[in-house]
Amino acid sequence: MPAPRRYPLPVRLLAVLAVILIAGLPWYLDRLTHPWGNPFSAEGTLTGDWAGTATTPTGRPLRIWLQLRMSTRNSGCRSGTGCGPYPTGQAATCDERGTLRLYRITASVPDNDESRIRFSPTPPPEVAQEVHLGPLTGSRTGDTLRLQGRLFAPGPVTTRMWTDENGIDRSSIRAGHPDAEAITTWTLNRYAGPWPRNCPPS
Repeated sequence: MPAPRRYPLPVRLLAVLAVILIAGLPWYLDRLTHPWGNPFSAEGTLTGDWAGTATTPTGRPLRIWLQLRMSTRNSGCRSGTGCGPYPTGQAATCDERGTLRLYRITASVPDNDESRIRFSPTPPPEVAQEVHLGPLTGSRTGDTLRLQGRLFAPGPVTTRMWTDENGIDRSSIRAGHPDAEAITTWTLNRYAGPWPRNCPPS
């Protein structure tokens, strides 16, 4: 029985390199065709770690951390975004009482336009009177990421009564926490620290 043919070392090395390139081709294609995840872009990427602090409508500080990566092609298809890669990862918030909240988060970048980013946090189990992240919109310029949206903050039902300019008694019923009544805005910057396991000192 003839011995197996042995190819020269350069041929074997080229074969190994070809396999590596073919296996890594989807990774490179995803990043080259989606600028928000392209590590070679001069504008940086949306993926990575971010952190910032906002003041809620009632004047309370709310810190936020984002950790985003590009989904893989086998992550499945999503309604409205097709089967292409999308930003996914986790978020964390700390309020003024030192309460840490963790979220799963997905995002979409319509037409690769980073001035129209949409974030969809999956919140932890609801706790009455606690402020939660709701859907957010955002935009990125270089190493600055701006987010805004209404917080989800359940609260008690309140009744307001007043007399209008015609002397008629009026009333209105409002449910919910006042932090949910206006837009909260964050300005986030690149973050190189550890992912928070508890609320760090301010």
